[in-house]
Amino acid sequence: MAYLDDSVEQMIHQNGELQEILLASHRRMQVNRAFLAFPGAQVQSQLLHGTRVRFTEKGHVLVNPRTKETDHPHIWAVGDLVNHSQQVSIAMGDGAQAAIWIHKRLKEMN
Repeated sequence: MAYLDDSVEQMIHQNGELQEILLASHRRMQVNRAFLAFPGAQVQSQLLHGTRVRFTEKGHVLVNPRTKETDHPHIWAVGDLVNHSQQVSIAMGDGAQAAIWIHKRLKEMN
């Protein structure tokens, strides 16, 4: 297995199955799977600006790691807003974890 730091120009598939990748260096690679990184993603946290929510220097929202609640009561943040891992499975886990604490908070309010 090789690691290549090159831009993908084209992904060639047949019936939706990856067959080949054409790189910016004009190298063609026969493949049936690939791990690709997509640079340039930006945190979309503008909605929280102007609140008491704290941010990292890169714009990610700081949360309680256990509850996912921010410094502002009743505002939770998960997924790429928090750790910028850009992984659906992590965002789903964060969301499930936050949901438990949101539920607890709602029960406390009754």
